[in-house]
Amino acid sequence: MSLESFISDINSLAFWKEFTFAQNKFSPAPEAELELADNIVWLEDFALIIQLKERTEPSGEPETERRWFRDKIEKKAKNQIRDTLTYLAEHKDISITNERGHVFQIRGQELTEIVRVIVYFGDDALPDDCREVQFLDSASAGFVHVLEANEYLEVLKVLRVPGDIREYFRYRQDALTQLGDSGDWLTEADILGGYTHDEALPRVGARVYLEALIQDFDSFSLTGLIGNIHKNIESVHSATDHYRIMLEFAKVPRSVWRGIKGLLQYAMERVKAEIFGSPVRAFYPKSDCVFMILPLDPQLWGGGETEKQRRAKGLQYFTYIAKYIHGAKRAIGIQISRDGTDYLIDWALHDEPWQPDPELEGRLAKFNPFQPRIEWRTASYSGKVDVCTSSSEDL
Repeated sequence: MSLESFISDINSLAFWKEFTFAQNKFSPAPEAELELADNIVWLEDFALIIQLKERTEPSGEPETERRWFRDKIEKKAKNQIRDTLTYLAEHKDISITNERGHVFQIRGQELTEIVRVIVYFGDDALPDDCREVQFLDSASAGFVHVLEANEYLEVLKVLRVPGDIREYFRYRQDALTQLGDSGDWLTEADILGGYTHDEALPRVGARVYLEALIQDFDSFSLTGLIGNIHKNIESVHSATDHYRIMLEFAKVPRSVWRGIKGLLQYAMERVKAEIFGSPVRAFYPKSDCVFMILPLDPQLWGGGETEKQRRAKGLQYFTYIAKYIHGAKRAIGIQISRDGTDYLIDWALHDEPWQPDPELEGRLAKFNPFQPRIEWRTASYSGKVDVCTSSSEDL
């Protein structure tokens, strides 16, 4: 497998195929064909642009491999990153195709954060002074992260959640910029360890936190659930409607995934036991999105069209209430019900600026289906805690 295919595959796992782009050639004019970076992860206003370099004819000679590194990594790859930035700035929109085969128009002016990364696979003879290059900085390309392929893979394996991966590269850039020429060279594991332990700056030896990290994947992973959204989203109008819901999950850290998974398990237990209480929710202020989970009483709906319509209206209504009482811009609604032994999951999305609703406030004054808001803290990793607001029955 080529390095390009390898990176495309692991990016598709970490960021989902919906947001991974490896077919990035475009023609601004009939006689011209240009190409963006080898791989792009695009999440609304954020883009991770990755240039790949693989040593296909290793020499086994350290000096020859050093020349390869200087030419291919420090010059060519950096210049290709620069060219991608230039194309994004000069062209109003560029057509790119994701790993699902869907075509989108990426617009550079709408990107508020672009992370630049060079990932390479070199020969064993590559000298240590080259392997210790962790970033490049230039007037034309800006700050460019440099990682060996195995290091990039380790970052994705450890962090797993798109929101955490995005935050890690911010942390990595700040740390390497501040440490500068301090004299202490940090391994990628040191930087990762410092990040997961919530250290202001990583330090030599911080890899011990990484070595002690317990990957309780089952307690936070929502990958299987999110990957099937397109099969269950309520009121689908196009093949890409579910992308907007997936984006909200991509914006939040592992801690919020953990909290949402706990609420989903709570709702499923309620549905299984046929004990139907209040809907529950989790609000993450940094992304301005509330996640509402509703365990649906099966007596409220049947197999007919009228009941299905009522069921959909109920999901939309409770999602809107959760959004309103938190003053959030967006809300994701997840409705859990059963059909025999199978669980049914329906989805809804509200995405519009919050506005006062006197009529709703009057109804809520008489009856609020949600428990009072309280603050709760949940950890992504040991030593790294996030704050959300939710309802007391959730906990």
